Amino acid sequence: MEQHRQLGLAATIAVVTGESIALGIFLTPAAMAKSLGSPLLLTAVWCGVGWV
Repeated sequence: MEQHRQLGLAATIAVVTGESIALGIFLTPAAMAKSLGSPLLLTAVWCGVGWV
């Protein structure tokens, strides 16, 4: 008996959305840290953005 794996439309949208969010979460802080040069300043920016 063969099994076929398929993703439906909702699952495909969830995967693409999850990957986009993960990319933003993991790559943005690295670029910001490099630009700002200070861990304290990076923390302040993240807290300030989270406050809004």
